[in-house]
Amino acid sequence: MSVVIPAYNRPDLLENAIRAIENQSLKGGFECIIVYGGDEKVREICEKKAKESKGLFSCFWSDTESPARKRNIGAKKASAPIIAFTDDDCVPNKNWLEEILMKFAEDGGIAGVEGLTYTEGKKEVYSNAPVNLKGGLFPTCNLSFRASVLRRAGGFDESYHFYREDTDIAFRAMEFGKVVFCEKARVLHPQRRVGLLRPIETLLLLKEDVRLFKKMPEKYAKFLGKGFLADLAKVAASWIAFAMAVFGFYSSNIIFVPGGVLAYLVFWASLLRGVEASSTELIVFLMLNFVRALAFPFYFLYYWAVVK
Repeated sequence: MSVVIPAYNRPDLLENAIRAIENQSLKGGFECIIVYGGDEKVREICEKKAKESKGLFSCFWSDTESPARKRNIGAKKASAPIIAFTDDDCVPNKNWLEEILMKFAEDGGIAGVEGLTYTEGKKEVYSNAPVNLKGGLFPTCNLSFRASVLRRAGGFDESYHFYREDTDIAFRAMEFGKVVFCEKARVLHPQRRVGLLRPIETLLLLKEDVRLFKKMPEKYAKFLGKGFLADLAKVAASWIAFAMAVFGFYSSNIIFVPGGVLAYLVFWASLLRGVEASSTELIVFLMLNFVRALAFPFYFLYYWAVVK
């Protein structure tokens, strides 16, 4: 097996990922390829590990920070018939590679395996910790393919910026076999703090959803349709609250203004049950999500027009 890790500018987290690979229960029979970009500290860690590991680790430079580009570089350098992908901010469990290998061995018709991705502790409102507990999301922090399938599928589509390129390759791999879920192949994705403007920044990711839907609408609807509808529900809640407030203001019906605000807060309270946040964070989060929802239709229409 070959493991490919696209390294970004997170040297401390990368070292955790490296230790997890070194401690795998599968002894021998695998290699780890780290592809780094412009971060000097990350480059030093990669090169040092490659020299010390006696062939277990190797590292290569990427001319961009694109994760799709880095994964393609790593996959081309891989020498094994099965390639497992994880990220530099993740920690694979000790038996991760062993479970993936056994899953592929069950059926020669398996093109890819997605493992279980989990996090620990209470979720914070301003954190990035994607999870995949039941399959069907295909995050490349825990995704493996036969090398022959990757070649036939054409590798990762580098037109994606840094989102949905993993789902795209999984959809295309399905043309050459099954992509199955393995609950025992587990990867921890620790929660990582993100900036307060994160709700607004996610509008830019909408471009990649549009790109993927245009390429493979049926698979998008099957695997990601429910998630997109849930996002549309947030948009609808904000527009309804906005419409009630505007109507109340112009009709001098003062009940509609607080009614719209209350409806919005009740809706989000159901979504944020069990999520930790300070009062300030919660207020900023709700305000920015309200703005995001109002801007959503305009971003969507723009991306629909420009993405080919």
